[in-house]
Amino acid sequence: MVERVILHVGLEKTGSSSIQAWLHENRDVLLANHGILYPKSYIHFKYAHHGLNPIFRRNSPLDLEIIFRSIMQEARSAETIILSNECWVRHELEVSRLRAFLQYFDAKYVQIICYVREHLEYTQSVWRERIHLEDQFVRQFSEFAATAKEELNCRISNIIQIMEAVGHLDLRWYNKCSLKNGNIVEDFCTLVGISGMNYEIEDKNPSLGGNLLLYKFARNQYYFDNNLETKNINKYYHDLKIAATLKKKCNYSGP
Repeated sequence: MVERVILHVGLEKTGSSSIQAWLHENRDVLLANHGILYPKSYIHFKYAHHGLNPIFRRNSPLDLEIIFRSIMQEARSAETIILSNECWVRHELEVSRLRAFLQYFDAKYVQIICYVREHLEYTQSVWRERIHLEDQFVRQFSEFAATAKEELNCRISNIIQIMEAVGHLDLRWYNKCSLKNGNIVEDFCTLVGISGMNYEIEDKNPSLGGNLLLYKFARNQYYFDNNLETKNINKYYHDLKIAATLKKKCNYSGP
């Protein structure tokens, strides 16, 4: 019998990829030793449950009971089920469908965990990621930041309004000083009640900075000015990601 359902809803740029990767890599131990299931069902990108996105939208044709049963096939003796997807806070969630879906579990406790980040840090991180991922993104930071604060504040307000209607909301501050031992995974596990495990994990989403960021921004401008498209964006993204990871591992502060 499921006693508890936990929804981890982001926000973006608050270590969600690390939490999801850790839950995925420790799935068997969590189920066997802690009675916690992190389902394989509906994981469509990296280790997040992006496959669940369409079911919480208004007029969705998807059958909630069928989706519930496919998750429960993995549950065995699980007392807790964790679903994680930072994209839910970006979509227009239909609260009635979310509540109806959760009712199938008949859980005694529904917990929603959401990390929020200081506005300027969050905006800078998103701006860097847009440069990283989009070949023709050329907006200057000052222009990008002008609208980002209002958007972020609106999003947090929506999260509070929607999530408090379906369960207990834990709104957490994403900052090294406030996280448990400065570790996002350990902080999340403390909230969930997981103890006695190794919480270290390789950074799954390294940020571009310094000359790597400047180089990619200049490259975007070239492609934008000449209306060009990248034919091998996946390989290029992979190469930059490796460069950013190596730079971080070596504690290198130069180019």
